[in-house]
Amino acid sequence: MAAITDALADPGITDDMQTALNNLHNFLQEVSDNLIEQTEQAWADALSAQNKQLQAFAQQIGAEVKKLAVVSDAIKKVSDTVGTLVGVVSGLVSGGIL
Repeated sequence: MAAITDALADPGITDDMQTALNNLHNFLQEVSDNLIEQTEQAWADALSAQNKQLQAFAQQIGAEVKKLAVVSDAIKKVSDTVGTLVGVVSGLVSGGIL
């Protein structure tokens, strides 16, 4: 594009050549813009696909967390029961019953 700009700055350029160079410059600018837009679209498409993967991971992990919460609740109930049993046994031991 710099070569076109330099040629357009030449005071001896004919009107036809100036028109042709202007048309070429505009065309090359459109090509450049299209490449940038396609690159940006490819980038957006890639990010969109990666975002879908992240959402799938979030759903998968969320489901696993729910499963773990159920297990955690069950462990808590068992722990509470064992704690109660320890208290009863300790009371019986200190009372001389065991």
